[in-house]
Amino acid sequence: VPNEESPTELIGMPCSENDPKQAIGIAIPSYRDGNLALDFCRSLLSMSGILNPLFVAVVSNGPKEDCFDSIDDLGRCFAARGWRFEHDHIEERGKCLAWDRAEELLGEECAGIIYLDADIVIDENAIKSIATWISDGSEPRLFAPRARVKRPRNLLVFAYGCIWERLPHVRKDVVGAGCLAVTREGRRRWKKWPTVFADDTFVRMMFSSGERRVVENVHFDISLPERTIDLVRIRARWMQGYQLLLEQFPGIGSNEDRRWGEAIRYFMPRLHLYPACAVFVSIWFAAKIFLLLSGDSATRDWARAESTSVRQEAAK
Repeated sequence: VPNEESPTELIGMPCSENDPKQAIGIAIPSYRDGNLALDFCRSLLSMSGILNPLFVAVVSNGPKEDCFDSIDDLGRCFAARGWRFEHDHIEERGKCLAWDRAEELLGEECAGIIYLDADIVIDENAIKSIATWISDGSEPRLFAPRARVKRPRNLLVFAYGCIWERLPHVRKDVVGAGCLAVTREGRRRWKKWPTVFADDTFVRMMFSSGERRVVENVHFDISLPERTIDLVRIRARWMQGYQLLLEQFPGIGSNEDRRWGEAIRYFMPRLHLYPACAVFVSIWFAAKIFLLLSGDSATRDWARAESTSVRQEAAK
């Protein structure tokens, strides 16, 4: 694991428009989110300014979905642009298993890979911007657009999201949360994906602060669930995933606790945010209690919330 005390300034600059364009891979796991994954793939075809060839691999797992039965036209549209679209299905559930299979489908030609959850909504300029920073992939780097919470109708969930996206480590560092980009050289930091829930945290900890960069001026939207209990359950899963990661890789999060001291210093003078902070802390403690009462029975599987706005809209 790299030393977190390295300089915070990223070494390297984006490639110029005259540099040869290498392929960029996009890996998308899908558990019952096939329509969302395919809608994103179709949206790629309408995005302007993408100069790099795109290789996209969608790996569904768990129950098979009918939406993947008629995707030949999508593959032909990708091929017409010199791009590549691949799909495979594995019976066993698990995002990290899907990542491994997606990487096999993408092959060795990509300068970097964007790991994207199916329910993430990404800025239309994000792919182009990330590709520029990946360059030829020869330096170990981790990139992500800025995370932004899509405003929910539930006021308690809204308050939680308002605080979460203002946390210093969310504003200033790569948090993942469904969208990460790793250069080819950076991907050599680990072999197969470990069987962990906190895959975003695992990847972030593979890179020092000087190797991570938030790509400015582009963003991706995170949809929080509309039901407070769903948010508590997902927050509990995040907590449990982090603890399991520490057990599997002792010392990997040695610098993570410092983030909360920075957060307290940031929020203390901002009195207008105190009510939202109270909601955030309450949900955090509710998730702790939920874990104590349920053990790992309610959080050990691939957690999802049907009440997120993006899934509600897709179901219409």
